[in-house]
Amino acid sequence: MDETTFVTQLLKCKSQHEALLMALVGDPHAAEDLYQQAAMVMTRKRAELPEEVPFTAWSRSVLVNVVRDYRKMMARRRVRVLDDSALEQVAHAFERLDEDELSDRREALRECLNQLQDEHRAILWQRYEERLSFEELAKRHDRSSGALETLLYRLRKVLADCIDRRLRQTGASA
Repeated sequence: MDETTFVTQLLKCKSQHEALLMALVGDPHAAEDLYQQAAMVMTRKRAELPEEVPFTAWSRSVLVNVVRDYRKMMARRRVRVLDDSALEQVAHAFERLDEDELSDRREALRECLNQLQDEHRAILWQRYEERLSFEELAKRHDRSSGALETLLYRLRKVLADCIDRRLRQTGASA
């Protein structure tokens, strides 16, 4: 594959790659680092890409291999990671998503988040972006850890239902 085609394909798949990595490792910082590693591996190995193999399938296999290496390193550090079966299941689930579907889902998520109360949006932000523990959230919001766990479960369910409803309304795949 020539360099221009390769770079075009890599950029076209970037957000899909990042979403897959985030799903596989659950840590936005690690996912960003792994994307950079995978992009370097793909750049080095682009000449080995057979013409008949779709770029997305090849790049996904590179991502999965980079995550496997990361998991091995994390296991040596005694950090819990997805087992091979779960890793493969998540990777296969992403095969069915294309960039338009991810974009539709992100837009639906934005719209659904805007419907939530400000406090609920803040709790979601603090838990998933700031990565606060339930204990830290409990202190900030003067609630018990259990109450916050239940609230977050309900908020995730409300968001998932809202996203599915919006995707059905717009005709995008749910």
